[in-house]
Amino acid sequence: MKWFAIVTWLGCAVALQPLSLPDRHVLFDRSVVPDGWIQRGIAHPSKLVNLTIALRQHNLDVLEKTFWDVSTPGNPQYGKFLSQDDISKIITPPEEHRAQVIDWVKSHGITEISSLSDAVHFETHVEVAEKLLQAHFYEFASPGKRTISRVMGEYSVPIQFRELIEMISGVSDFPQHRLNRRRWRPEGKPYKVGAVIPQTLMNMYSIPPNITVKNGISQGVIEFGSAEQSFSPETLKMFSEFIESEIKEVEKDHIRGPFNPETPGGECTLDIEYMGALAPKAENWYWDDENWLYDFTVQFFNSKKVPNVISISYGWSETDQCRLSPNCQSLGIDSETYVKRINVEFQKIGLRGVTILAASGDSGANGRTDGECYDEKLHPAFPGSSPYLTSVGATRVNNPVFARERDLDSKRMRNACEKDRGYQCVLSGDEQAATYEESGFTSGGGFSEYAKRPKYQEEFVKTYLQNSELPPKTYFNTEGRGYPDISALGDSILVIFEGEIQLVGGTSASSPEIAGIVTLINDYLVSKGKPMIGFLNPLLYKMAKEHPKAFHDITVGDNKCTEGGCASFCQGFKCEIGWDPVTGLGSPNFKEILKYLESVQ
Repeated sequence: MKWFAIVTWLGCAVALQPLSLPDRHVLFDRSVVPDGWIQRGIAHPSKLVNLTIALRQHNLDVLEKTFWDVSTPGNPQYGKFLSQDDISKIITPPEEHRAQVIDWVKSHGITEISSLSDAVHFETHVEVAEKLLQAHFYEFASPGKRTISRVMGEYSVPIQFRELIEMISGVSDFPQHRLNRRRWRPEGKPYKVGAVIPQTLMNMYSIPPNITVKNGISQGVIEFGSAEQSFSPETLKMFSEFIESEIKEVEKDHIRGPFNPETPGGECTLDIEYMGALAPKAENWYWDDENWLYDFTVQFFNSKKVPNVISISYGWSETDQCRLSPNCQSLGIDSETYVKRINVEFQKIGLRGVTILAASGDSGANGRTDGECYDEKLHPAFPGSSPYLTSVGATRVNNPVFARERDLDSKRMRNACEKDRGYQCVLSGDEQAATYEESGFTSGGGFSEYAKRPKYQEEFVKTYLQNSELPPKTYFNTEGRGYPDISALGDSILVIFEGEIQLVGGTSASSPEIAGIVTLINDYLVSKGKPMIGFLNPLLYKMAKEHPKAFHDITVGDNKCTEGGCASFCQGFKCEIGWDPVTGLGSPNFKEILKYLESVQ
């Protein structure tokens, strides 16, 4: 999984004296430069900056009720998704509030303004932004030579907007860095365990080998790389031919945000290859945002055409979304406020009928921010811990049955799976949780610190808490949302990258795999004249209760270790019969899922 490396640098940056006045409300005062960025000097006055003002939303109780109504099987409103306009009408602040903010922006000569119901977006020059926010912009550079203009010191808004404006992006927020790790198997392990190929997933999850999407269902991978890493269309075509599958090329109008095929990344390549391989002929999307979740969710919701299913393979500690000061590193708010705002944005997207999948993390229950298990607290990962999306954990194959030549559908796969390559391809086997000892990473899971446990999983989580060996109760929120919800194979995944066969792993493999399977389910539903799933979890848990055969229960493994190793004092959770905060409900049985859906229609 792609996890952000954010480390506090204690050095102070040079900034001019604060400009705060009695009639101004300071949103944030940045005194340090985030790790990985270098301050170059004062920003040129003519440099353009993009700013988004997040207005304080209204009627959030109505929004959430509506979200659960359309997402819960058995509710009269189930599957009756809303339009963008109808959703916006629920949460849009009073028109006079928005008008006041827009008039303030216009008073500085800014004329091209996008009003996004609960946000205001515009582009302007640095010299104008400095007057607007009473701030000083500087140039910063990243190791990848990317340069941005951001504020050092404080920035503020007129005091009368204190209750109208929640936060502003593009001012003090720095794009998050990700840790680009291709998770190689330890020496000798690939041959012993074997390579997972698309045929492995189809065999183990009972997906018909020649299945294709026939009803124009779309799916997308979400990246946060600013074109520093993209995918290569040529490599995607090569992989499609290699496995003799009909992975549709990503059309130009399905690529959003920065994109540079000349700088492909292994992780982005993994995402697009396996999402496409699990749902042949689906409409594929690639969406990259320069910043982080708020900017992405705002732009996604306000786009008229979006994919039906999306997979996010990024995350960071829920309680460390804002790390460099008591206020939020990025936006002048604390982590809880930021997480709750994003959860509202997820509800808005879900109300449009979009299914969101997110990887649960690669560093167990302790998380990447505590790789050596020193904290007396576990660290849930966000967005995987959000109750408004489906969180995906990772499994590995135990006791593998290796494919023989006649078992492989593709001549190219037969060549790829010869023994002299150092590994064999897996046809089937048992599943267990991905752990550091065997996989080199540990599937993430646990309980949200900020989100209470949703009704759809209450019975399952209570059973686990009552019957399992647990860490000390002071280590986690016993009332929080438990995650992940489901899992899929995430170890020793065979990809083609830079013209070579490589084996990689992580929950960043599992999430796009499940996205492809959800696309197949949507295709089935549409073929029966039914609406697509939208938010998956209420159906997922209802199905687990009424038709347990829809899941392969994973009962072996735990998430006490991290991606860096394991100590005897590391805390975490164990796999159990039924749901657990390691692999969720288990991995999918596609055949049984369709059987259940047919029985309840």
